[in-house]
Amino acid sequence: MEIALRLFESVTDQCAPPLSAEWIEEIRSRMDELEAGTADCIPIEEFMQEIRAKLL
Repeated sequence: MEIALRLFESVTDQCAPPLSAEWIEEIRSRMDELEAGTADCIPIEEFMQEIRAKLL
């Protein structure tokens, strides 16, 4: 959970390029799932590939 929070903070940093509202909502949704204990676990490599693809 702490990793997800740090990731969210890093992608919403004021110095970073702005993210689309859709991507921010996706991050919030995944964080809500983590907090509720309903998140599907995926390999970190796959997760990071998704993030890189959405940020580029």
